[in-house]
Amino acid sequence: MVEIDYAVFDIEGTTTSISFVKDTLFPYVTANIESYVGRASKEELAQLKKDFGSNVVAKVKQLVKDDVKEPALKALQGKMWKAGYASGELKGHVYADVPGALEALRAAGVKLAVYSSGSVPAQKLLFRHSEAGDLDQFFDHNFDLVNAGPKQVRSSYRTIAAALGSSHPFRLLFVTDVVAEAVAALDAGWKVFLSFRPDTLHIHPASVPEGITHIYSFDNLLAELNIAPVRRSKRARHLPP
Repeated sequence: MVEIDYAVFDIEGTTTSISFVKDTLFPYVTANIESYVGRASKEELAQLKKDFGSNVVAKVKQLVKDDVKEPALKALQGKMWKAGYASGELKGHVYADVPGALEALRAAGVKLAVYSSGSVPAQKLLFRHSEAGDLDQFFDHNFDLVNAGPKQVRSSYRTIAAALGSSHPFRLLFVTDVVAEAVAALDAGWKVFLSFRPDTLHIHPASVPEGITHIYSFDNLLAELNIAPVRRSKRARHLPP
């Protein structure tokens, strides 16, 4: 019997390559911010200046360069990426083992959610327009810095547990590649898996606190949960009601 009710996933370094975000999504914003501001309505431009100051283009480029986890920036990025996904210029990257693992978890009765510093709309766009098809259909909930709070703070995981209707945090799993986030979730009573991917191997396993499980793939994740893998069709299947 599966011992968790929900599996909640980080995106960068967990489901998706960090290089996709750094080398594809971020440059898309810096390359297109000037034209985006030029097309903005009077009302939208006023809001942009309120959020980023009088020189919107320069400020946004600097914030993107510094990878600042700022809600206003994340919301703006989400709006800009929406156009890129709609045009087909952008396709969301996921590691090859992710789609089958999501399907296997759902088949085992585990509900799925996302918790990322990227805005909820940006999360949904990435998975809906992924290279593997529509994976957004697998997720029941999405959380970000606005509706949950900072990812390195214990109270954020308590907020998520309440939103999921869970009074048993030990039946909630968080999967991330960031040690500080893993520790915060662990402190909130969650089960935690720390993801080691090819682009996150700078993390030394010996530095990870006791009580956090190391995984090196989503096949590894399924094995840790005693969930059998499933054979997946080439296209993302539609879930049962």
